[in-house]
Amino acid sequence: MVMGGVSREVSADSERAFRTGRSGGAGRSGRLVIFDAGEGEKEAFAEGFGPCDVLFSATPLVRTCTGCFGCWTRTPGACVLRDRCFEVPSLMARAEELVLVSPVAHGGYSRNVKAVLERSIGYLLPFFRMADGEMHHALRYPGALRLVAHFYGPCSAADEDLARRLVAANAENLGASACAAFFHEDAREAKEALV
Repeated sequence: MVMGGVSREVSADSERAFRTGRSGGAGRSGRLVIFDAGEGEKEAFAEGFGPCDVLFSATPLVRTCTGCFGCWTRTPGACVLRDRCFEVPSLMARAEELVLVSPVAHGGYSRNVKAVLERSIGYLLPFFRMADGEMHHALRYPGALRLVAHFYGPCSAADEDLARRLVAANAENLGASACAAFFHEDAREAKEALV
């Protein structure tokens, strides 16, 4: 439920699909929450989540993807860079929902959240599939997660539209069963919508 009265639902249809859609993926449960609440705010943001939630702070900035494709060839499904981000693809594989919380940055995610997403390419296979006439990477794991993004901070209508399209494109790439995007005044209100 979106709380606080200032959050705006992006699309009634996408919200309805998100709330009623079930992944049905074997072994998937809970939420993986990748969040950028700002430097020094991660501990406060992480309080109050449930026991089935796995939280991953995008701050400080993780090492950026080197484009080596080792997550496809050398260590399938896991990033070869052995830092706190290397197992994000396997966390995604176990999650029923992938939740992204980010300040809106020109209609997209913060560089911190974007870096985590780029490091999760091992969630997919290097092979291709066709979806709605577009080429996308094949899925590595059975079932499908749901994707929801909670953006916060000031943004224009054009930025909101761009962010909605970005989330839908990410959902298509990840083979998500449903997606939704929401906009909030600040990180506190984004958190209220999740706990």
